[in-house]
Amino acid sequence: MPYDLENRQPDIVYIHNPYDGINKLTMVYPKYFSKNLLNYTNMLVYVPYFVAGSYENQVSQFNLLPGAVNSTKVVVQSKVQKELFIASGHSCDNILNLGSPKFDATLLACRNNKTIRPEWKNIIKDKKVFLFNTGISDLLSNLD
Repeated sequence: MPYDLENRQPDIVYIHNPYDGINKLTMVYPKYFSKNLLNYTNMLVYVPYFVAGSYENQVSQFNLLPGAVNSTKVVVQSKVQKELFIASGHSCDNILNLGSPKFDATLLACRNNKTIRPEWKNIIKDKKVFLFNTGISDLLSNLD
């Protein structure tokens, strides 16, 4: 059963999918597009699911997607990213530089000397371990 936005009228709605109807690969049900969510809440907050990387040196197409444009607040991971959103026409007051939850969790685990589970220790042994973060950019560029 879908969430009853009309009757619940949440104070804040958080989204991480900025595409609305633009991206068929990760499209949410149209009722939950950012432009529609605005009808049922006073604050729509966009928290990007990705970690900004090489595009940080230029204005990104992500800054102009419907979810970013329609949101009351946008959470960004750096001062540079905040400046890029402002350069794209977003109000300075609407962009919150709060960091990256992905990076924050990784750094916290490293600082706390988080132990590796025994079953992973057996698999890893003395090998070097790399963390790869994948994206969907290649999939999105081949939708035609």
